[in-house]
Amino acid sequence: MMDRTVVDFPYRGNTTRHTCYTLNSNAYSPSQILDEWPSNFCFMSCGQLIHFAAYRVMSDVWGKAQFDTFFPTGSFRLTTTLNNAFDPVSAFFKPYDIRQDQGFIAGQCYHFTNHPSYRYRDLSGDSGSWNVVCSDATPGNEKFIGLGLPLNCTKLDLKQALVSDYNSPPYNERVFSPVRRDMELRKIRKVQASHIQDYGSQVPETITLDELDQSGAGLDRSYSFELSLDLLRNEGYKMKLRDNLA
Repeated sequence: MMDRTVVDFPYRGNTTRHTCYTLNSNAYSPSQILDEWPSNFCFMSCGQLIHFAAYRVMSDVWGKAQFDTFFPTGSFRLTTTLNNAFDPVSAFFKPYDIRQDQGFIAGQCYHFTNHPSYRYRDLSGDSGSWNVVCSDATPGNEKFIGLGLPLNCTKLDLKQALVSDYNSPPYNERVFSPVRRDMELRKIRKVQASHIQDYGSQVPETITLDELDQSGAGLDRSYSFELSLDLLRNEGYKMKLRDNLA
């Protein structure tokens, strides 16, 4: 069975990303990881899940044999971000800026951010932003798929989820042991003091939907990505990347 000795997590020595799984054993191939991951690991972030789906597409387009030879040990990673230079899969995502007048596109990845003060309020929380996939691009009635979101999630549902998570007790107060909680609280005091310097005010304990909108949070128009089949099928591009990984 695949376990943590096969796919390492940063707290066991992998420091490439804060939340990153890395294949560090020759006992399993990348395609085996794809096949067995869902039944062996239960903790994945929204970004990691999108990466996982992208790897599935890559394996389908290339075939398992070519997929396995592309990744040397240590370069097959699942991380939270879609534009991380450490991850070869990111090189096949085509970033684009969303114009103000541009509608959503079904199947595309989009990034929604929480209120800027969230990172000061909840250092270990996972709701600073959400990576989602548009499942219905009907103008005015768009729907999205994302971890922890309701079925047929609308933009309003998504923003309400961000507000709800902001207003919930911080992660360290809900989960950490008393010793770890004390350590986190010391860090939080330092970070929240910097909020006063940056914004001239205390970190808000709660926010409203209107305050979320006024903060500029929501859809990040500079952070959306499309997995490019053209790049996946470009042999020259692929081999250049493979040589850089070797």
